[in-house]
Amino acid sequence: MSDFEPITALSTRLKGEPCVALSHQSAFDYDTPKAAGYRGSNKLIKLFAPAKTKIGFHYRHCNQPVLPTLISETATVSEPSAKFILYMGFEAVDDFVRFYRLLNITINPLLVDPFYQQLAACDGIISNAGLELSSECLVYGKNLLVKPPSD
Repeated sequence: MSDFEPITALSTRLKGEPCVALSHQSAFDYDTPKAAGYRGSNKLIKLFAPAKTKIGFHYRHCNQPVLPTLISETATVSEPSAKFILYMGFEAVDDFVRFYRLLNITINPLLVDPFYQQLAACDGIISNAGLELSSECLVYGKNLLVKPPSD
């Protein structure tokens, strides 16, 4: 199985083994909303982590065979706290610490249960663009500030 992860997908292809892709990117094989003018990106998505069987996740099913986003039910939303989570999974730590140096930042290891406890207790998230975390913010009613890719 691969969540849009190329090493697993490519190694299974080289070995002639089946690979099942479970990802938001797999939803783009179907007639789901896409940004106009990104045909090269669509081709790259198909080549980056190839799989014969694809199961896509999307915010809406769009009358296509895709699943809804996976939302954790471990968090219980609490009262406002004036705290925000800075979650930059695709950034170098030094880069965003330098950028947000004027804020009071605590860097925590990424552990599932503590993360969801913090998500439940925060007022919002500052994050890279992504499907799962933004979906959870919508469900939990959290403010969301998204940094677009810097390509």
